[in-house]
Amino acid sequence: MNNYKDYFEFEDGSYFAVQVNGKKVFIQHGNIDLSITLDGNNHDEIEKMDKETRVHQNIRIGIFETEYDALAGAELETWHFIFTEKHDKGIKLKPQTPAFWKAAVERDSHILGFVPDEDKIQ
Repeated sequence: MNNYKDYFEFEDGSYFAVQVNGKKVFIQHGNIDLSITLDGNNHDEIEKMDKETRVHQNIRIGIFETEYDALAGAELETWHFIFTEKHDKGIKLKPQTPAFWKAAVERDSHILGFVPDEDKIQ
């Protein structure tokens, strides 16, 4: 089963999180000072939320015909957000260094599910 996830922060204090589970894509974005709901693994919990709660927390769910389409859709949404919402406006992406991950997880433990395995040890 296709299981992709990633988390990005920007210099303006915003974030973008995406996780793919099979044919479903979960996306959330917002301000890093507000708690993130996605944790890289909790797709079942997110699906059980009522639509109003998801909208309030800037969570979108996309359902695709195939796992390949879901992954392609997640990548397209990610790069679209990074380039049209941020890069084109001069807002830079923060590098995902071990120090970045440490600070992000200390601020919000939900982010731990997005940390690459190689950075969890440090």
